[in-house]
Amino acid sequence: MTVVPNELTDYILDFLHSDRKALKACSLTCRTWYPTARYHLYRRVYLTSPAACHTFYRLLQSEDTRHIGKFTRYLHMSKAMAHTTEDQSREDHLNHQWPSIFSAVPNVEEGHLSFLEMDQTFYTHLMHNFALTTDFTLQYCRFSSFSDFASVLL
Repeated sequence: MTVVPNELTDYILDFLHSDRKALKACSLTCRTWYPTARYHLYRRVYLTSPAACHTFYRLLQSEDTRHIGKFTRYLHMSKAMAHTTEDQSREDHLNHQWPSIFSAVPNVEEGHLSFLEMDQTFYTHLMHNFALTTDFTLQYCRFSSFSDFASVLL
């Protein structure tokens, strides 16, 4: 069996950076491919529903995968909170998860938030943990008052 140097496999996996399906397959194929595949899989995280947020939270709480948040450089959150009253308990449950999620992704350089209800718990933990963020976009986010919006910017 031919042995391929790790540098060469890393270079090949780098070409797959945007093909999530291939990266998932590669991460399961070989133990030495896992770190590079994991780096590309979690570099850009998209949380576009309450279920996706909960799944990511559980992933960050697992003993084996709690370190993957450190790979995240781009965080996109859209419609991540429920807006209807029947989902109120789910939304309350998510409010307790935000501090853990945001503290687990300390290296976010670019953040994009859209279609979110920005309550004090959410934005307090968001701003506290995103000190390295250089590009931050708020789009169609609702604040309870203008002073809350101003405190986020300050």
